[in-house]
Amino acid sequence: MNVLARPLATIIVALMPLLLASAQSGKEGGEAYAGCVVRYFDYYEAGKPDSAELMLRQALELSPEAEGNFLLLGNLAELVVARGDSLEAVELLSEALNRQPQVPELRERRADLLSDLGQLQSALTDYDELVSMAPSSEIYRYKRVLTYEKLRLWSAAEEDLKRILARNAEAYLPRVKLAEVYEREGRPLEAEKLLSYLIEQQPAMAPAYRARARLLMRQGRKSDALADVREIIRRSGKRVDAEEYLLRGEIWLIYGEEEEAERDFARAVEAGATPSMLAQAREEAYQIKKKIINKIP
Repeated sequence: MNVLARPLATIIVALMPLLLASAQSGKEGGEAYAGCVVRYFDYYEAGKPDSAELMLRQALELSPEAEGNFLLLGNLAELVVARGDSLEAVELLSEALNRQPQVPELRERRADLLSDLGQLQSALTDYDELVSMAPSSEIYRYKRVLTYEKLRLWSAAEEDLKRILARNAEAYLPRVKLAEVYEREGRPLEAEKLLSYLIEQQPAMAPAYRARARLLMRQGRKSDALADVREIIRRSGKRVDAEEYLLRGEIWLIYGEEEEAERDFARAVEAGATPSMLAQAREEAYQIKKKIINKIP
């Protein structure tokens, strides 16, 4: 089950009296509704998502106007996502937001799903609303940055990142992302300088190594890029992330070392890489190789 189901389920526990009171207010089917809500939570805690989903749908049918249904719709959306139907989940979350537009957990989840589905402008509208609701939230701004990145809106991404850093100058991931934005804006020296500083300050953290390795890879600096990836793998010990093997595989592929690349791609699969991740790595390597060749006089 999606990890983001947990906050909404926790809200249901906190507001269980509201759900039960709205169900038992004399309306027809109230007791049955209350029973479905209780059984939903029992099934959820027992790790039985199919039964939990059935209880939520029954509750919504029994009392479609119950005051707490926005919570049930949000949790139903999570169960639907877990079985792979993000489109229905967006519809359920939209219905929940029509009932309670000021619940940030619902809007954030819808924005995340819309972004995953490639509906970036709609996702951006939700993130804009979230930032408006909570201007000091680093999480909402950072997620908006990720959407700006997909839309290639680099100046907007830089502005949000600098707003985050104005409040929290030591925020690690926003600084890594700022370096990546610098590179995309055609400022590779600033990007490398910032990433090198972060690596010096926090050598145990992998994201800056990855970002610098990608920057070096795109510049055609094979040995330097490989050195960064090897350092991440060395520090990871026996728990190497698939991303490291994919990245090293890309580097090998760019320079025509296909056997090495395939070995690393196989390791990535063993570490959990999906076919789409492999395809993306191969395509990125192809595009970078083409750019490097075009730069050769």
